[in-house]
Amino acid sequence: MTQKQPTTKTDTPDFIYVPSLDLYVGKNRICYNRDWNDQQQRLHSNNQRMPTLHEGAEFLLHLYSHLDNPEYIKIFDDMTGKRDPIRGENFDAHFEKKENNWYITYHEFNSSGKIKEVTEELDDLSLMSHRTPGIYLGHYIKNHTHQGLPKRYAKIGSLYYWSPADGAVARFRASSVWAGLGCGRDPDGSSAWLGVRAVVREIMPGQSDAKILRPTLEQVLNVLEGECIPKSALKTARSKLRPLYKE
Repeated sequence: MTQKQPTTKTDTPDFIYVPSLDLYVGKNRICYNRDWNDQQQRLHSNNQRMPTLHEGAEFLLHLYSHLDNPEYIKIFDDMTGKRDPIRGENFDAHFEKKENNWYITYHEFNSSGKIKEVTEELDDLSLMSHRTPGIYLGHYIKNHTHQGLPKRYAKIGSLYYWSPADGAVARFRASSVWAGLGCGRDPDGSSAWLGVRAVVREIMPGQSDAKILRPTLEQVLNVLEGECIPKSALKTARSKLRPLYKE
């Protein structure tokens, strides 16, 4: 009987395979104009989930370790580059303080591939004070806690860092002013520049984050209308976008 050869996991058109995680992380942010909870629900309904802070750091490290790959360079710069326009993405980390103890809640895939919620005490090594600025990004992505937070001895650098706040979530944001990791963000916040990446355990034939969760043409135009764009420009945008939404 011929033995089945192991399958080598590689990147796909929509996902990057991260060997240290044995998971696929979306190349693009999705679910814009949705708050943290809504993003969670939409991803979970497709058996996808947000990256945890640990997975986000490992994703950045994987990109950083392959800077000979032009696509990886582009994604790394999009996440961390200090430039306009504003870009941001949420992470699966909810913080809570009970009496004198801090807790973090996130999700992971169990052995059957189902999503389960995990709540545990925050690692004692976590950096619990603001650095504005900053911590050194290269050191952080190589030397974070097992939960993905910077350690107390994080090297000084230009990456802004806001420590956990009770009832808050984690978010990465970059603009022309600063790039930083905030662990004190409002889970009810939403914006046209704030999205999220999808994490999946396995890629099924034909699976695409864009096909599952991308906004409709009308949703995109509604966002543009909310930005007070002239009607003539909206008409041009509609004519240019329509072909992109044909299946």
